[in-house]
Amino acid sequence: MGSFNLFTINVRSIKDLMRRQTIFAFLDNQNCNVYMLQECAFPFSRSYKHLMRQWTHGPSYWSGGNSCKSAGVAILIRGSLFTVDSVLELVCGRLLVVDGSWAGEPVRLINVYASPEKGERLELLQTLRAQLATTRAVVLGGDFNCPIEEDGRSTSNGAKLDVTSKLLKEMVTEASLKDAVGSIGNGTVNYSWCRPDGSVRSRIDFVFTSRTIKQTRYAMVPCFFSDHRAIHFQGSLGCGFPPGPGSWKLNCELLGREEVMQELRDAYIWWRNEKCCFNNVSDWWEFVKVQLRSFFQVKGRRQACERRRNFKRLQRDLQSLQDLQRCGWDVRKDLEETKEGLKGHFAEESRRIIFRSKVEHLEKGEKCNSFFFRKLHSGHTPLTELRDETGTLKSELFAECIRRNPEIRGITAPGPARSQIKCSLYMDDVTVFCADQQSVRSLVQTCEDFSKASGAKVNCGKSETLLFGDWNLASDNVPFSIKADFIKILGVWFGGEGAALKCWEERMAKVRQKIGLWSLRDLTIEGKTLVLRNEILPVLQYMAQAWPPLATVCRAITRAVFHFIWGSKMDRVKRSVMYKAPCKGGKGVPDIPTLLRSFFVCNCIRQTITGKEKDSVGSSMSRFFLLPLWRSLGWDKWDSSYPYNWNTPWFYLDVTKFVREHQLEGVKPDLWKPKTIHKLIRAKDKTESIPGLPEDTAKVVWGNVSSDSLTNKHKDMSWMAIQGGLPLRTFMHARNLCRYRHCPRCILYEETSLHTFWDCQFAQVLLDALEHELKDCVPRNLLTHHAVLYGLFQGTHTEGAIQDAWRLMNSFKDVLWYSRNCLILRRERMTIQDCRRLIHSLLRDYNIRDSLEEEED
Repeated sequence: MGSFNLFTINVRSIKDLMRRQTIFAFLDNQNCNVYMLQECAFPFSRSYKHLMRQWTHGPSYWSGGNSCKSAGVAILIRGSLFTVDSVLELVCGRLLVVDGSWAGEPVRLINVYASPEKGERLELLQTLRAQLATTRAVVLGGDFNCPIEEDGRSTSNGAKLDVTSKLLKEMVTEASLKDAVGSIGNGTVNYSWCRPDGSVRSRIDFVFTSRTIKQTRYAMVPCFFSDHRAIHFQGSLGCGFPPGPGSWKLNCELLGREEVMQELRDAYIWWRNEKCCFNNVSDWWEFVKVQLRSFFQVKGRRQACERRRNFKRLQRDLQSLQDLQRCGWDVRKDLEETKEGLKGHFAEESRRIIFRSKVEHLEKGEKCNSFFFRKLHSGHTPLTELRDETGTLKSELFAECIRRNPEIRGITAPGPARSQIKCSLYMDDVTVFCADQQSVRSLVQTCEDFSKASGAKVNCGKSETLLFGDWNLASDNVPFSIKADFIKILGVWFGGEGAALKCWEERMAKVRQKIGLWSLRDLTIEGKTLVLRNEILPVLQYMAQAWPPLATVCRAITRAVFHFIWGSKMDRVKRSVMYKAPCKGGKGVPDIPTLLRSFFVCNCIRQTITGKEKDSVGSSMSRFFLLPLWRSLGWDKWDSSYPYNWNTPWFYLDVTKFVREHQLEGVKPDLWKPKTIHKLIRAKDKTESIPGLPEDTAKVVWGNVSSDSLTNKHKDMSWMAIQGGLPLRTFMHARNLCRYRHCPRCILYEETSLHTFWDCQFAQVLLDALEHELKDCVPRNLLTHHAVLYGLFQGTHTEGAIQDAWRLMNSFKDVLWYSRNCLILRRERMTIQDCRRLIHSLLRDYNIRDSLEEEED
């Protein structure tokens, strides 16, 4: 446990040398370990050595910015107790992250200087969110330029929290951080900034720490050189719980051993007999899970010990037999058997190593396959405890009692059958619809009678009631809590106006959390697309079957998706192109808003048109509102026996809007399935054209770019080189992000994809150096820029030669791009021999990949 002193202050510029020395002298007198400075007002530079030299008490880390004159942050370290592991400059002059260890404890220091502009501040906080997902102890401090409490700003007109304040408060709660100043407050607001006339005061400077950091004291220190008050925080590290070993994984080899499974069956019988000692089935099942883990861990250790003992025995036998053979004994047969045993042992170990590497690749890589998980089939599951002797769920019996009770009157569905909706159930959740107060009283009596007869009680503490219309129902007559606005049924909010928005806001919070965690990994566009399909879309799919996404939700989803794809708010390629299939020049990014809307539309059509012959109560209710829409589309004929409503709710109006927006009027109702509709919409996409190439050749090029023989990184590189998505100087100059348009090597020519990978003299020299590698596939004199950029090679070549040459060209482009970035960002020039060695390493990776695929086949 180590003492930790932090001092954070908005210095209001240290650009002047005299002012900087004065502030450094002031900080020296505070006698702290870490200093965080904001609003340093110095521009971006590739080196801050002149600032580092002036802070003589330890290492210092600086970040300047060109977005405005006041940008600039710094983290100053005093002494040698803090060991730095990495420094990350996320937003120049605004956000600086330093990872290290303090007295052996891993710590992440984050210094923030948020912009006064709300839009820029919101983008900064969204970037910051991913950095809070870490196992290190977090110390987050700085000037956030927004309060997190209603009374955090004192003005004559009053002030409300904007979207950035709510987002910051949500992030702090999500990361389990605590406010250092607010945690030991005496009920008064500690304002950290005020105007000279005192008309406005705000608390916009904060220090947030993890729960593992125990706070001992804090102080608000006034400073003569700033209108902000500094925060002096003192705490102790190492007060939290030590991290555990991680998730437990079942050794699937144990499931194939009959003696282990027999012991498991016997142990489960004993665990089942212990059920009477627990209050409910859930507590008993938690006990069983702990026993299962202990059982398999013990068996796994025994198996590992047995395997080691067997290996040592084989080694001893081999040594003894070799000694006997040298003495003249004929032990060839025994020696071969021992060697076969050792060979089998090492083969099994190699298979186990490959298996573990595959598991790690599936957990941390970009593929999502389930190739080894198997279920343990058993006659007893926790669900069986909810059944009676006949195997019927008790909730089904309860629902049947409600349906057969004539005193409970439900909602009458419109239609000639005039069926009543009394209740619906899923597993042990039962939803009851009552039309009058007599039905409510009968329902309460039915619950009491059923409890006496079955021994299963209704959980009144979790049961809720929502009233529609005018009811004179006293809360004393109903043992359930009465809700005024919304009620949640199977994870979906229902009620008055705003229920759909409430549902989608909850889902969007989950989406942002998942995207924030996946953003920590260095994924390619192919990998991020897979994450969107397998992780993000399932979170939203269930909700889309109940409520269609609102227009604001669709825009928020689209922004979140492409912010995740590109890592910033700036799109490098048009979104309409990104949605297209790879064979048409896109990247296959899922159009999530369109998919979600198609789920709702297909569900409505399935209930009303294709399921008309079933005549269920649910389809009658939907047909009552949707019948005028189907008639306008020509999908349903006039039938006077069915009533209808011309005042269609907004969520059903979105169905017609979706059909006409995508021109799907001619699609037969039987084909309305989400996957089929999405294929029909994407089939209308046209193949992206390539300047100077006919359409048929463009299709061949997009096939080469999306070839399975390439790695995901090389697929992205080739695709962005053609689509103009690489951050070249021409690309950045057009967006006012770069001063010059010229190539950093040639100086004279503009830096485009064609120039970087073909016309540049450095690229030509590197291609000449690869003549030996090219002679086995495509000769050097047959290479053109079409071969390098598009994979179109002149002459007649075998399929294998073209594949090897295309891989070589992509490795060549990858190394060229890497050397170009080293030259610009680090001022390091790579020689031709260095580039050639890197190309050889990439080709070696391709060879290893091919050999592994052959072994799997």
